[in-house]
Amino acid sequence: MILPGPETVTNAAHNIPFDILANGGWPLFITYIFLIVLATIAILKVTLRNNNYDGTFITLVVAWACYQIQSVISISQIGLAIWGWVLSGAVIAYEIATRELGIADKKVNTGRSAKPKEQILSATAIGGIGLLVGALIAVPPLSGDMKWRSALTSTDLTQLKLALVPSYMTPTDTNRLLNMVNIAETSNLPDVAYEYAKKAVEFNPESFDSWRALYAVTNSTPADKELALTNMKRLDPKNSNVLNTPK
Repeated sequence: MILPGPETVTNAAHNIPFDILANGGWPLFITYIFLIVLATIAILKVTLRNNNYDGTFITLVVAWACYQIQSVISISQIGLAIWGWVLSGAVIAYEIATRELGIADKKVNTGRSAKPKEQILSATAIGGIGLLVGALIAVPPLSGDMKWRSALTSTDLTQLKLALVPSYMTPTDTNRLLNMVNIAETSNLPDVAYEYAKKAVEFNPESFDSWRALYAVTNSTPADKELALTNMKRLDPKNSNVLNTPK
């Protein structure tokens, strides 16, 4: 806190599970832990039923375990994080794909046939459902970013405002709102800057930067500044100089 200063911030927890918790809240964190548990169960199942050396399985498990250990001190950078998802999926898929072999081994060892479970949905159907659900979650924020980028390129105020109208395909985002505040303020449009600063704190009252933007805009009233300062101190209680004024 003393050496880098209170203005030095980070948006990465350097711990992937905590990073997911911080950015996605409890629903995403619980889902992520559930996936890890599923992968662990898959590893135990294959280990308990496999009596022979399986190089492919061991390679998958070692790579998966190494990733999980590294994730405790790693950032969720896409080029690295993707391997956690891929390896977890591969471990779970390997357990499913080798179930028939396990059934065959049981038949040989016991002399009795084990009735395989009927599969309600094919692997293709499950993959298609997963792809659809993933698209429904991932496409809207991506669409919002693309629309905002296009509006920035146009440098047209009307296009910028339209890009920030909330909808399913353009969900509201704190960074885009603050970007609009900065653009309007530097373009000598104080009314617009004030409008979007108010929208930013209404949308995300837990954003320190949103309250700082409201405090700093030209049209901020004394009441706005007092409220913004109160919330900045609430969100950064150990910082005695939340306004970063020279001492």
